[in-house]
Amino acid sequence: SEGGLKPEPENGWAALDEKALSAAEFCFSSGQSTGKHTSTLPLIQWHFVPMETPKGTKGVIGLRTAEGLAFGDDLEALLSIMTRTISLAVEREILSQRNTANALALESERMGKLLLDSVSHELRTPLTVILGAGSALQDREMAKDAGVRTALLAEIMDAAGRLNGIVENLLSMSRLEAGAIHLDPIEVEPQDLVASALAAAKAELAGH
Repeated sequence: SEGGLKPEPENGWAALDEKALSAAEFCFSSGQSTGKHTSTLPLIQWHFVPMETPKGTKGVIGLRTAEGLAFGDDLEALLSIMTRTISLAVEREILSQRNTANALALESERMGKLLLDSVSHELRTPLTVILGAGSALQDREMAKDAGVRTALLAEIMDAAGRLNGIVENLLSMSRLEAGAIHLDPIEVEPQDLVASALAAAKAELAGH
């Protein structure tokens, strides 16, 4: 793997001893075959071949041969071809994963911009109401009318409540992303969920 070695698969296979692991790490760092049938650590039972790709060594493949088995040029050539084929397949998989990660990052950035635009719009509406009502209250003639004053104060309180709700939602999103909030899924009736959403948006839906 990139940045170091980790034996795979681990389940069902005997773990590498210290000497074999050292040989594998040398193979990884040097890009040379090591272990049995080589001049580097030839006394161990493993023969390690580097998984080389155009973008560097991605890992090593270890082969443990049976005692007395001749390890000739034909077997070495076959192992080399197999290793190159597997290495290229691994390289393609790594590139595919990176492309997927890049696509997700771009989509996340796009969604972030959409969210910012949406939040900006949602903030602008109650702020406009508060500024307008506050400005109207500064007019002495309007302020004298108790009915107008009450209506303007009601608009300010309503807009402030909407602002508070938006801020609470943003804080909840931050807590979710940070892992501070853990969701506990429960089963609900669809009509109950819709009714709850309609009740929460009752004021906004009053004119529709």
